[in-house]
Amino acid sequence: MCGFAGIFSLKDSGLIDPRNIINMTEALHHRGPDATGYFKNSYAHFGHTRLSIVDLSQAANQPMWDIHKRYAIVYNGEIYNHLELRKILKNTYEFKTSSDTEVILAAFQKWGSQCIHRFNGVWSFVILDTIGRSIFCSRDRLGVRPFYYTLCSDFLLFSSEIKSLLEFSEFNSSPNEEVMALYLKGHYGFLEKNGDTFFKSVYQLPAGSNLFVGVGEKLQIKKYWSLRKKQIDIKPNEIKPYYLNLLNDAIRLRLSCDVPIGISLSGGIDSTAIACLSSNYTVIPPLKSFSSHFDEPEANEFTYIQATLDQTKFKAAFTTPTPESFLNDWQKLMWHHEQPYYGLSMFAQWEVLKLAKEHNIKVLLNGQGSDEVLAGDTKFLPYYYADLIRTGELAVFKNPSVIKSLKIIIASKIAQKNKTNLSYVDQESLHCVELSPLPSLLHIDDRNSMAFSIETRAPFLDYRLIEFTFSLPFYYKISNDITKKLLRDCLQDKIPSLVLNRKDKMGFPVPMQAWLRGPLKSHCRDIFSSNKFRERGHTSGVKLITEYEQFINGKKNDCERIWRYLNLEQWLRTFWR
Repeated sequence: MCGFAGIFSLKDSGLIDPRNIINMTEALHHRGPDATGYFKNSYAHFGHTRLSIVDLSQAANQPMWDIHKRYAIVYNGEIYNHLELRKILKNTYEFKTSSDTEVILAAFQKWGSQCIHRFNGVWSFVILDTIGRSIFCSRDRLGVRPFYYTLCSDFLLFSSEIKSLLEFSEFNSSPNEEVMALYLKGHYGFLEKNGDTFFKSVYQLPAGSNLFVGVGEKLQIKKYWSLRKKQIDIKPNEIKPYYLNLLNDAIRLRLSCDVPIGISLSGGIDSTAIACLSSNYTVIPPLKSFSSHFDEPEANEFTYIQATLDQTKFKAAFTTPTPESFLNDWQKLMWHHEQPYYGLSMFAQWEVLKLAKEHNIKVLLNGQGSDEVLAGDTKFLPYYYADLIRTGELAVFKNPSVIKSLKIIIASKIAQKNKTNLSYVDQESLHCVELSPLPSLLHIDDRNSMAFSIETRAPFLDYRLIEFTFSLPFYYKISNDITKKLLRDCLQDKIPSLVLNRKDKMGFPVPMQAWLRGPLKSHCRDIFSSNKFRERGHTSGVKLITEYEQFINGKKNDCERIWRYLNLEQWLRTFWR
């Protein structure tokens, strides 16, 4: 992973101040501390900060030119199948490096904008065509790597992070009031619907999209990929081995790099699967695992983690996040994330990445991406029941418990609203992938890892796995109330049974309620009673203090609402004081 920034003049008369690209690029130093490079001509300025992962030589630094000096690229990401593509391209392109960056250039030269359909990876890049005086920009299928842009005067500004855009001397942004209002109401997925951000006039290039623009031309954004059902020509008895082979291959591809690699290990089935399957490969230096640990029962996964360590024999490192360390890092967290978030689990991940950095790890595998397409959360159960109602498979309702009866009522209401050809489980999966929670989780993953100059890789987000799993009937995902049915079936005898049979889910838990009622109490009171908070006008300071005191005393339990106001205020103070 790296960082890039750029300024592209939309008119022939646009004069670019050379100081701007330097300031914009320096704001991204944390994303790529290994090398910094620039390109400037009369209508385009590029800057790049490199985190060296594949081909550590200076020849692989960016901006990079193709062998004919027509195209220049700045790029953030990894093309995991670059070795396979290199074999195809070597007959028509003379490679000077062993980097995946040069493979993108060669692929673009041969196939044009259609090259992206051949990539298995995650990417965000800009390719300048010096003859056409135009740029081609692309973001990977699921939006794992970020791409932000804004229009300012006669310029298109783009970058890996918003803070970089703010360094452009003529650009002035302000808080996006509409977005803040939706956040405070507890809405999810609203940023992805319109490509908005919490910064007014700053937008994100949608996942699976390309952007085209030339000097004197209008900007065009086109979607090149969406998650859709595909015909699967595989016999039922072949589905499980086919899925497991895909997962193993996704892991194999992501274990390839030229730097030390580790695994982010929680006690859940996803990261455990990645850890146990990865242990079958020879990796030099040997893999290490990194985990968070709490004594509080609601956030303690140590027993499950230890079971995995007993099987894999990994060397393990643990960290215990504390409220004191959170307060110390809160503003730094907000500066890196550039938007308020919904809970504190991201802080546990932050501390795990900090720990990995202390062990000189540059690449970290994780279990992100399985829940959304494998219906890995109990919230999918009503949709599963709705599908059973739709298909007439009602045997599961013969002995309904009270809770199940309530879920059946919910499912019946869901069943009345289906106007698509997708199952109800698939509709919810599509929502999770395109709107929430996956985009938010990917944002957190990117910002936490880049804060410590670490690249994270998620085998479950291999597009082949995503497309195949989504295309399967719903009963491969949930059956008899068992979530992630296919994955669990594939992992029999491959991961500890203690983890395999888990029904609960935590995912880097943090005892947020205990922290807000205890160690963070005085800090929260100071924020809610401050003049700055009252002057924002988002709510009555007196009213929120009253609610907070009721929460502390156990009379109310609206922890999420209190957190949202706290976090938004911290974001405002970080960027606008």
